Amino acid sequence: EHVSASYQLGNEIKKINEIEQRKEM
Repeated sequence: EHVSASYQLGNEIKKINEIEQRKEM
């Protein structure tokens, strides 16, 4: 099973962006 690194990185960035948005609210 080979998951592309860029796909995993995109998921990590999405999580971080969601957390950052919650902090600003």
